[in-house]
Amino acid sequence: MKRHIFPLIVFIVMLAACATKHVPQKPVPLLEKPAPPEKTVYQILEENVPRVSKKYLGKPFRMGANPDKTEYSDCSNLVCAIIRNSLSGSDYHFKPFYFHTVDMKKNSYPIKRSDTGVGDMVFFNKSKGDIKINHVGIIVQKKPIKGLFIHASKSKGVMVISTDSDSWEYYCKERLNSFRRWRKEVFGEKKDF
Repeated sequence: MKRHIFPLIVFIVMLAACATKHVPQKPVPLLEKPAPPEKTVYQILEENVPRVSKKYLGKPFRMGANPDKTEYSDCSNLVCAIIRNSLSGSDYHFKPFYFHTVDMKKNSYPIKRSDTGVGDMVFFNKSKGDIKINHVGIIVQKKPIKGLFIHASKSKGVMVISTDSDSWEYYCKERLNSFRRWRKEVFGEKKDF
């Protein structure tokens, strides 16, 4: 019987050694990619451009004036300010602080009038028959086919025009160059800065 007790004691000692308290180790965190933003930059612009653009209405025109720093505005500074401020507090930012009208065209692509949305731009030539771009506005409301855009008029300051108004028919339409949408490359995500 003593013979059987010794292996039993060895077995119990081994069990006791295995049953000692196990100290768990902290798991090594996995490097995860940040979750993509919940909304696209274009959806954010669509939501915010109408509200943001209202604060600039009525500012008188002055060439080169930034409407966030002065009581005046010109067309390209107006569009850039609306875009910058519409992205404030979102997962995106407008990479350039400012684009001249010609650079806006280079950093956007043409779209059909029927495909335009809030935040898209409308470009105008200097005069009828001229191909030189010298004016830009930004769409602030979209209705089927027709819409509203805000721009800095030299004579009336910052104002909204409907694409079914007399101003559109007799002045803007004949100078229309194109409807355009920003390229994604002009926007950065917050993780980029």
